[in-house]
Formats: sequence, structure tokens, C-alpha cells
Amino acid sequence: MEKEILEFYKKTSSFTDLGYYKDFAKKLPDDIEQLCLLQRMQIIHPVAFRDKQIRNKKD
Repeated sequence: MEKEILEFYKKTSSFTDLGYYKDFAKKLPDDIEQLCLLQRMQIIHPVAFRDKQIRNKKD
């Protein structure tokens, strides 16, 4: 069931076409914790990123 849900959310439409980013998206991990960490690394201020506790926080 979990794999079916994951495959559903990986699909795109004419509204969510990834264009030049298709190859990038295919290389993203399937693990939700790893995805959250990548996302967190995009929004955390660079100074805060140096703090290993912030980078690895699992909230």
C-alpha cells in the first residue's frame, strides 16, 4: 500500500510538469526522512546549517 501511495504522488500532470527538473526528481530518495532533510537544508539559514543538531533534527 505504501508503495502505491508513493507512486501516486510521484506522478505529474500538465499543471505540475517538472520540465528540465525531471532527471533531478528521479534521483531524489524515496525515504520521507531523507526528503525532509533535503527540504530543511533548503530553507535553513546557512549559519544555522553549520549546527549538526539542526541539520539532523527529526521533528
